[in-house]
Amino acid sequence: MITKDKLKIYKKYKGDIDVWARLNIKKEHEAIDDNDWIIIDDLIQNIKMINQGLTSNLYKESFKNKISRVINDKEDYNYFLKIVELF
Repeated sequence: MITKDKLKIYKKYKGDIDVWARLNIKKEHEAIDDNDWIIIDDLIQNIKMINQGLTSNLYKESFKNKISRVINDKEDYNYFLKIVELF
């Protein structure tokens, strides 16, 4: 599950997994792992393509299903939408 706490860590490193990995801060690595990072990267890329009108309606529906499986808290989802604007 992608949570606001994981998104905050992702935002702190501006999406740069290499910096996060090199710094190797134990508390952060316990909170978020590589798979979470990849999911967040993918979600951001997907929503940016949707927002730019580069996808079909079927793709949009598929994305809605995908995001509801990984972010199911409304506050977490709203925070996700805020950070998308930064990338």
